Amino acid sequence: MFYLARDFAGVIFDCLIALSVVFGIFGVIMLARRLLFSRMLELTDEAILYPRGFPKTRIIIVPYADILRIVNHGEGDQTVLTAVTGRGTFAITASYFKKVENYHAVKDFISTKSSIAMPRNDRRESPKETLNKAEFSNFN
Repeated sequence: MFYLARDFAGVIFDCLIALSVVFGIFGVIMLARRLLFSRMLELTDEAILYPRGFPKTRIIIVPYADILRIVNHGEGDQTVLTAVTGRGTFAITASYFKKVENYHAVKDFISTKSSIAMPRNDRRESPKETLNKAEFSNFN
């Protein structure tokens, strides 16, 4: 019985090694792809040129007129601007930029071009924060 368990453990060990090699190869491919093929977000006067796809990067053209809603959520470097269109959603995170100020400039540019007014500090509140504000307002 012990002999069968040892053989079975050897098969599991070999499978885990093979899986690790596959993940390592994918990691090298992704790193090489990122270094060789630049993916740059471009803002033109008519549309956003949004890079997407794997293994071949294709450019999605998102006209400003097609943007239905803009949602900004998160804080600091984790802030995400999501543009909702009839063809889908497109997310731009602040971590793509070296400075958060550049992210805010892009957000303001897209808001201006799409004619969607958006407050500077657009942040969704958690239900707990909303409840605390409601409780506080009852005491005033």
